[in-house]
Amino acid sequence: MAVLSFNNYEVLNMYFEAKKEDDNSNDTADLNLAYEFSEIDDNKFSAIIATQNNTDFPYTYQIIIRGFFTYNSDDDLSEPLGLNGVKPNALAILYPYLRQTLSQLVTLSGNHQIVLPTLNMFDFVSQTKETSFNY
Repeated sequence: MAVLSFNNYEVLNMYFEAKKEDDNSNDTADLNLAYEFSEIDDNKFSAIIATQNNTDFPYTYQIIIRGFFTYNSDDDLSEPLGLNGVKPNALAILYPYLRQTLSQLVTLSGNHQIVLPTLNMFDFVSQTKETSFNY
């Protein structure tokens, strides 16, 4: 049995506003990510991952996605990190959905497509603090 099961995800917020004409000058967004975890019950939790731009792009965006996960711990399973050890994996599972949603939103607007960079979620979580969201 898998230690972490991905149950579902939902888009909590998706915002886009054009600010000026797109000159196609920059196709890589600054990585401005935030995350939050919430326990649902003993072995279920949700993870929220969000991005928004705060650079001089020709548009403003914000996307917030929440995923639902089940943590399966077996006595036979050697899992030294426990629930906290699988949380970065939950974000790693959600991140491609965030990237895809942003990419589609910008493309549908007729603007030059941007790409969020790939990243190591274990490093990201160890270097950043969890954020509380008001959505």
